[in-house]
Amino acid sequence: MAIKNELIWAASPSTTRGQPTQLAADPKGERLAYASNKSVFLRSIDNPAFATQYTEHRADTTVARFSPSGYYVASGDAAGTVRVWDCVGEGITKGEYFIVSGRINDLAWDGDSQRIIAVGDGKQRYGHCISADSGNTVGQQEPTRVIHGHQKNITSIARDDTGPKETLWTGSYDGRLCSWDVGGSEMERVGGEGHPGYVAGLAAARQGGGRIYSVGWDDTIRSVDISSHSYVGNATKLSSQPKGIAAGENTVLVANFQAVEIFQDGKKTGEFLSKASLSTIAAVGTTAALGAEDSSVQIYTVTPTGLEPKANGRVSRNPITAMAFSPDGSLLAAGDSRGRIVVFKAADGTVVTDRWTAHTGRVASLAWNSKGTQLVSGALDTNIFVWSLERPGDWLEAPNAHKEGVNAVAWIADDSKGGLRRC
Repeated sequence: MAIKNELIWAASPSTTRGQPTQLAADPKGERLAYASNKSVFLRSIDNPAFATQYTEHRADTTVARFSPSGYYVASGDAAGTVRVWDCVGEGITKGEYFIVSGRINDLAWDGDSQRIIAVGDGKQRYGHCISADSGNTVGQQEPTRVIHGHQKNITSIARDDTGPKETLWTGSYDGRLCSWDVGGSEMERVGGEGHPGYVAGLAAARQGGGRIYSVGWDDTIRSVDISSHSYVGNATKLSSQPKGIAAGENTVLVANFQAVEIFQDGKKTGEFLSKASLSTIAAVGTTAALGAEDSSVQIYTVTPTGLEPKANGRVSRNPITAMAFSPDGSLLAAGDSRGRIVVFKAADGTVVTDRWTAHTGRVASLAWNSKGTQLVSGALDTNIFVWSLERPGDWLEAPNAHKEGVNAVAWIADDSKGGLRRC
């Protein structure tokens, strides 16, 4: 014999000190909707014994609103999630959408019951307008082009402007390297014997008329001739699994967990042992920066055989995950595993700005525009931000740029557009 629920006596609305208690009525004026703990109650105005309880929220609920049609309810919670559900039938959830990183304070429907706008205590945004049926952002800027060629996730990117065409080079999880003509969107796969698996980094160098150097989890460094789009020479074995690669004026630097190997024209000429556990590397001209697991940033002068200390800094308490020098080498941007970005003066390690904290996940890639005035960042939180040194408190955002996270970013088309990669 089955147990049947005959009546629900609804709990009273939850109250929070300093916050209004949100109540809503359906279009017919027959029911109230309100939040109580982790539930939402729909309660008959005429007979309080007739009530419906919605229990799918994982955090304390904060607000509930009927759609103008009267068929759906949108409810928000303290975790920044909005759920849309059927309030006429069995209470089936139509959609669950993450809006902000904090509490949802209020929400509203449009007159057609097609769109919802929610506001709350976010970190990088305080309101968001979505379509009720899919959660797509209303008015979101779309990419100008989406191009395909890799079969696996793209893991690294490098920009090359030494030839007649502006070109992006990309490496992927399966070891494939491709070049992309930015103007025409033409893709060409690099020929020859490449990495058998994960490409850990790419760096463009002017050596030999233009080369792209790649490192992979096969613990080798390989070089690609830009003009022929093919691997040249033999692969050089590295001493350990690479953490990153960077090209300077006449050198290519490969960082592993405890050291930096220095190469010239594909041949190893020196090595630098680090006291800290390394996580990433960047270089420009004769200057290099090493990011470490202890959140330290060490800046060095590069010689053919080693590195000479120049300056140091610290971002936070979290591992450094991405770095980039401005084109003139005067500034260094460093991002960490929690989404924080700090800009230093390369000459002495002085902090220029530490206000860029809108990311909520690991910073995967950083890139400066050609003037060194703006920085683009991509992170595991799926978002892309463009930051300005002139206005450090403001930024441009491309939310949900890639659902699985952004692995790499680069400026293209005279700094008017950003190229981003994740497949």
